[in-house]
Amino acid sequence: MVVVPYCLIRADRYNHNPKSRLGRDLYRLTIFGLVGVIAWVLVGIFPAEIKIENEKLLISGMYGTKRSLAELESIQLSDTIPTLSPLFKGFSFGKIRKGWFKSPDGSKVLLYLSSAQKPFICIKEKSGVAIYLNKVHSEATKRAYEVVKRQMIHELCHRIEHLATSRKATVGVAVWFDNGDTLTVNNHRAYPTMSVYKFPLALTVLDFMHRKGVKLDEKVSVSATELLPETYSPLREAYPKGGLFTLADLLRYAVSLSDNHACDILFRYIGGTQVVQDYVTRLGFSKMVIRATEEEMHVRAENEALNHSTPFEMVRLLERFERKELLPDSLHRFLERLMIETSTGPDKIKAGVPQGVVVAHKTGSSSRNGAGVKLADNDLAFVRLPDGRHYLLSVFVADSQESDAVNAEIIAEVSKVVYDYYR
Repeated sequence: MVVVPYCLIRADRYNHNPKSRLGRDLYRLTIFGLVGVIAWVLVGIFPAEIKIENEKLLISGMYGTKRSLAELESIQLSDTIPTLSPLFKGFSFGKIRKGWFKSPDGSKVLLYLSSAQKPFICIKEKSGVAIYLNKVHSEATKRAYEVVKRQMIHELCHRIEHLATSRKATVGVAVWFDNGDTLTVNNHRAYPTMSVYKFPLALTVLDFMHRKGVKLDEKVSVSATELLPETYSPLREAYPKGGLFTLADLLRYAVSLSDNHACDILFRYIGGTQVVQDYVTRLGFSKMVIRATEEEMHVRAENEALNHSTPFEMVRLLERFERKELLPDSLHRFLERLMIETSTGPDKIKAGVPQGVVVAHKTGSSSRNGAGVKLADNDLAFVRLPDGRHYLLSVFVADSQESDAVNAEIIAEVSKVVYDYYR
């Protein structure tokens, strides 16, 4: 296209007739205009490309754009696009539409449509702008979307890794999203669970009760001699002489309040730690080990490491629970409520999400050794957004030289990064 007008211009140097030259000028302008239109159409019909790179969304081609991931509210597939007013700045050629359009409510919509084929990649910004992109064929659009989602997971993983390596601690993270996507950071090792293991303990107790036909209001006698001093126990503080407690009460103390005595009473009720180990092993969680009671951990600090798991193994167990595979509905709802009512660790995962987001979680925290190193500071959570979408998150901080406040801050920062990505 460029060669034709160039040859005409070169040939016109030898034409000395003014009238002829005027005609030639008009002809030349026409040719240039035609070439420009053809070039514009060719650029416009070329499908836009989309990718995530360096925490930015990049769309190439006509009306290409660059957006920070922090500006985005969501990226998802949609089978529809809103009814749009006529083009006000852009390109339209048959089913191909690119550029700026307006929706009926006056909000801006940026289109990169190569066909009328659904689905469409729908990108919504926090500012209210919506971006829709597709390819000529629906399968190509789906592939592009999957690539973008993988790239976003990679960017999220990179941000978490940066948080994990910036502190004097080993940080393990696992995330399970309700669309099936997963993410892990430093999941290659086992981490001391501390009181997070009270979640699989509660599952085992409730499963035991269900199989034995035992009700939540069944009472268990607890003597004063069982309530040993110098361990965390709201139960002992409230009832120093012991008494009769329902299984529902003991589970509430063990899960919601992370009471160490309630935990050991429940261990004794079902037959010991091996019963919990058999339960999780039977479910297929070979990287989760439950061997020590709270009393045994209190006797020797080294025993705090006996109960351990990878972050992802604990998330997998929580995912099985949330899919309602492990307990009857009434017992499922009971345990979920206990986790929502958890009062420990408000500065951990819960601190990384805004009000109105439901967090059902179980925390864990160890002592410090003679060098001031903390063995573990953990949180495991189910996070449900107001629109019903949800994800599962575990953050295990091990061998930390940081303060308790900084450990909690690490967990809260990871929580915020995951929430900002998912919302």
